[in-house]
Amino acid sequence: MAGHALGPKGRYLYVDDTGAQYNIFYPIALAIAETGLVADDAHGPPPRRFRLRGVWIESVEASPALRKFLICGVPTATAYNSNSPQPLNIDTVSFVTTGRRGERLSV
Repeated sequence: MAGHALGPKGRYLYVDDTGAQYNIFYPIALAIAETGLVADDAHGPPPRRFRLRGVWIESVEASPALRKFLICGVPTATAYNSNSPQPLNIDTVSFVTTGRRGERLSV
Protein backbone atom coordinates (compact mmCIF):
# COMPACT_ATOMS: atom_id res chain seq x y z
CA MET A 1 0.00 0.00 0.00
CA ALA A 2 3.03 2.28 0.10
CA GLY A 3 2.31 5.23 -2.15
CA HIS A 4 -1.05 3.69 -3.08
CA ALA A 5 0.73 1.37 -5.55
CA LEU A 6 -1.57 -1.63 -5.68
CA GLY A 7 0.54 -3.85 -7.91
CA PRO A 8 -0.71 -6.53 -10.29
CA LYS A 9 -4.35 -7.39 -10.91
CA GLY A 10 -6.11 -10.72 -11.10
CA ARG A 11 -9.49 -12.03 -12.25
CA TYR A 12 -12.08 -12.67 -9.55
CA LEU A 13 -15.62 -14.02 -9.33
CA TYR A 14 -18.38 -11.52 -8.57
CA VAL A 15 -21.90 -12.81 -7.82
CA ASP A 16 -24.63 -10.19 -8.09
CA ASP A 17 -27.71 -9.98 -5.89
CA THR A 18 -29.73 -12.14 -8.32
CA GLY A 19 -27.07 -14.89 -8.43
CA ALA A 20 -25.60 -14.06 -11.86
CA GLN A 21 -21.83 -14.61 -11.96
CA TYR A 22 -19.30 -12.25 -13.52
CA ASN A 23 -15.55 -12.01 -13.87
CA ILE A 24 -13.91 -8.78 -12.65
CA PHE A 25 -10.33 -7.53 -12.99
CA TYR A 26 -9.17 -6.32 -9.55
CA PRO A 27 -5.90 -5.58 -7.66
CA ILE A 28 -4.58 -8.73 -5.97
CA ALA A 29 -3.60 -6.75 -2.86
CA LEU A 30 -7.25 -5.76 -2.26
CA ALA A 31 -8.78 -9.21 -2.80
CA ILE A 32 -8.67 -10.20 0.88
CA ALA A 33 -10.75 -13.01 2.40
CA GLU A 34 -13.25 -10.63 4.04
CA THR A 35 -14.38 -9.37 0.61
CA GLY A 36 -15.50 -12.81 -0.56
CA LEU A 37 -13.54 -12.55 -3.81
CA VAL A 38 -12.16 -15.83 -5.21
CA ALA A 39 -9.98 -16.34 -8.29
CA ASP A 40 -11.97 -17.02 -11.46
CA ASP A 41 -11.68 -16.67 -15.21
CA ALA A 42 -14.63 -18.77 -16.40
CA HIS A 43 -17.29 -16.04 -16.58
CA GLY A 44 -17.90 -12.93 -18.67
CA PRO A 45 -17.63 -9.31 -17.55
CA PRO A 46 -20.49 -7.50 -15.79
CA PRO A 47 -22.87 -5.35 -17.87
CA ARG A 48 -21.86 -1.80 -18.74
CA ARG A 49 -22.65 0.88 -16.14
CA PHE A 50 -23.01 -1.79 -13.44
CA ARG A 51 -21.84 -0.45 -10.06
CA LEU A 52 -20.44 -3.24 -7.93
CA ARG A 53 -21.26 -3.62 -4.23
CA GLY A 54 -18.56 -2.98 -1.66
CA VAL A 55 -17.35 -1.16 1.41
CA TRP A 56 -15.38 2.01 2.08
CA ILE A 57 -12.33 1.55 4.28
CA GLU A 58 -10.14 4.09 6.03
CA SER A 59 -6.69 3.63 7.51
CA VAL A 60 -6.43 3.65 11.27
CA GLU A 61 -2.85 4.88 11.68
CA ALA A 62 -1.77 6.64 8.48
CA SER A 63 -1.69 10.40 8.28
CA PRO A 64 -3.19 11.63 6.06
CA ALA A 65 -5.77 8.87 6.18
CA LEU A 66 -5.86 6.43 3.28
CA ARG A 67 -9.35 5.78 1.95
CA LYS A 68 -10.22 2.99 -0.49
CA PHE A 69 -13.30 1.26 -1.87
CA LEU A 70 -13.19 -2.54 -1.63
CA ILE A 71 -15.41 -4.57 -3.95
CA CYS A 72 -17.18 -7.44 -2.18
CA GLY A 73 -17.69 -10.48 -4.41
CA VAL A 74 -20.74 -11.93 -2.64
CA PRO A 75 -23.57 -10.30 -0.65
CA THR A 76 -22.64 -12.44 2.36
CA ALA A 77 -19.02 -11.20 2.51
CA THR A 78 -17.90 -10.48 6.08
CA ALA A 79 -16.87 -6.90 5.35
CA TYR A 80 -20.14 -6.11 3.52
CA ASN A 81 -22.66 -7.98 5.65
CA SER A 82 -21.76 -6.43 9.01
CA ASN A 83 -23.68 -3.54 10.58
CA SER A 84 -20.67 -2.42 12.62
CA PRO A 85 -17.19 -1.24 11.58
CA GLN A 86 -14.90 -4.17 10.76
CA PRO A 87 -11.11 -4.10 11.19
CA LEU A 88 -9.18 -5.18 8.08
CA ASN A 89 -5.48 -5.54 7.32
CA ILE A 90 -4.10 -5.02 3.84
CA ASP A 91 -0.35 -5.51 3.52
CA THR A 92 0.98 -3.76 6.63
CA VAL A 93 -1.77 -1.14 6.93
CA SER A 94 -4.70 -1.43 9.36
CA PHE A 95 -8.09 -0.27 8.09
CA VAL A 96 -11.64 -0.10 9.41
CA THR A 97 -14.81 -0.19 7.31
CA THR A 98 -16.66 3.13 7.29
CA GLY A 99 -19.66 2.44 5.05
CA ARG A 100 -21.05 0.23 2.33
CA ARG A 101 -22.62 0.67 -1.09
CA GLY A 102 -24.98 -1.74 -2.79
CA GLU A 103 -24.87 -2.65 -6.47
CA ARG A 104 -26.79 -0.80 -9.13
CA LEU A 105 -27.28 -0.95 -12.87
CA SER A 106 -27.59 2.54 -14.35
CA VAL A 107 -29.87 3.04 -17.32
